[in-house]
This record gives sequence, C-alpha cells and structure tokens, in this order.
Amino acid sequence: MNNHRRYAVFHTPPDGILAEKAAQWLGWDPVSGLAPEFPGLDGLPAPNRKLTARPRKYGFHGTLRPPFRPAQGLTLDRLQDMADDLARSLRPVTLNGLSVAALGPFLALRPVGETGPLTDLAAQIIEATNTWRTPLSAEERARRNPDRLSPQHRALLDQWGYPFVMGAFQFHMTLTGPLRPEERNPLQILLARYFEGCIPHPYPISDLCLMGEGEDGRFRLLSRHPLLG
Repeated sequence: MNNHRRYAVFHTPPDGILAEKAAQWLGWDPVSGLAPEFPGLDGLPAPNRKLTARPRKYGFHGTLRPPFRPAQGLTLDRLQDMADDLARSLRPVTLNGLSVAALGPFLALRPVGETGPLTDLAAQIIEATNTWRTPLSAEERARRNPDRLSPQHRALLDQWGYPFVMGAFQFHMTLTGPLRPEERNPLQILLARYFEGCIPHPYPISDLCLMGEGEDGRFRLLSRHPLLG
C-alpha cells in the first residue's frame, strides 16, 4: 500500500496565506511534506511545540472521513479513482467563514453561520466511503472508549467506524491539543489575531483531499479531487 498505514478524506485548503500560516502554527505542512519553523509568537501560555503536539501529525485540515485502514485489496490507485468518482457526484459547499473558537478543551477554526449543507456533504462522504475501510479491530474499537460514549455515539462508531459523524458531526480545523481553562481564552484571542485577514469570507469547500499516513505517523496529501456535482 505504498507504505501508507492509513488513509483519510480531509478538507485541506489550497496553497495560500491561510494554508501557509496554519502550517507554520502547527509545525507541519501535509501538502509539501515539510515541517516549517514555528512563527515565534509572543504571549503563548506554553511552547508552541507543546500546544500543537496532538494535531501536528494530521496537518491543518477538516475531517470528512476519519483515518481508516483500507479494505483488503484496495490499492492507492484504486482509492484515488474512487475518490475522483465520488467527488464528481458531490456539490461544493460555501461557508460564511471560519473563526477561532473552542471545541471542548481544544481550539479550532469553526464555521460561522449555517452548516447544514456541509453536514449533508460530510454524511454523503461517510456513507459512500464506508466500504473503503477495514472494520475496526477490537483494539481499535477499545481505543475509542465505547463504554464512555452515549448510546448514539456508540452506534455511530459501530456502523461507520467513528462516533462523531452524521448527526454528531461538527466540522472543525484543529489548532491545539487540550488546553487548561486558564490557557484557552488568552490563546483564542492571540490566534484570532494571528489568522486575522487570511481566512476567506465566504469560505469554499470545493474539493476532497485523499490523505495518507506515512510510517512516521504523519499525514500527507496524496491527491485532490474537485467537487463537480
């Protein structure tokens, strides 16, 4: 499988100031496969490397199909063909914009305004890609702590391989790992300033990105597939 441990379908913005600044903030660019220097912001509540340790390996992205092990016999070429066919059947979505906001203990870029069309798009992707994946092993399922999930989330995990999809989906582009309460508000203000002026308004989601997880555990962009439906 070309040395990819897992695959995923993400939204990753095209080249531009947002992608560049986000890659610098996280310390990983999944498009170039390079690790840029951190931006050296003043006033951080902890070192940048620590704040971004959890999301770094994924790069700046919004998840549409969470990482999965491919079904038996699926090659990268075949996955790319299927991603292309899927994207041709789906319509692009335009959000009003994105803003830095809290999601539990994390900070992320989250949609501003109506998200119904994006939720529908994500649901179509989850349903269409369910045959692409190998079912969760007992160990993989246990890592999701199913006993701590609600009955709804546990049912989603068992049907779709992830608990936060379909009706539980919340689009976000993660910027930090978990933060202490006293860290969250000051960092949210700092990151809002950092990204000021570089987030498109409106914000388009016009393609699917097939990503691959390398042997180093980091995800890289393998191919883009324009939404043409």
